[in-house]
Amino acid sequence: MLYFEWANDTLVRANSIHQAPIPLESHKNWFTQKVVDKDTFMYVLEIEGKPIGQLRIERKEEHALINYSMDKNFRGKGLGTDMLRMGIHAFQKETSPIILIGKVQVSNLASAKIFQKLGFDQKELESIKGEEYFVFHTNKSF
Repeated sequence: MLYFEWANDTLVRANSIHQAPIPLESHKNWFTQKVVDKDTFMYVLEIEGKPIGQLRIERKEEHALINYSMDKNFRGKGLGTDMLRMGIHAFQKETSPIILIGKVQVSNLASAKIFQKLGFDQKELESIKGEEYFVFHTNKSF
């Protein structure tokens, strides 16, 4: 249910490719599939036992796509960079080296700065459903 709440947060929906609210039944089906998918790695990051956000990395053939979100109560506190770094580090301990990709809506400057701070290279802009996205790549270890 926590993933469901985070996924339907107003800001998360606004920064997502699919911006419509997610019905609970659809979320349950999606979540069940992701949990058993050997190419999907899901992490909940905590501070003092309190969940602050989630990171999901999905392996494809030649790359892995990063998706993350912060709990609204922990945004703006400078935690995003550390959360992403720790999640990527955990992923890299579990799997073989692969190019990591993050797609960030151009209007989402906070997330774009996080990827830049972590040393991701901005490769191009991509248009998805009428919105422009920065595409960040890296193959470095965390």
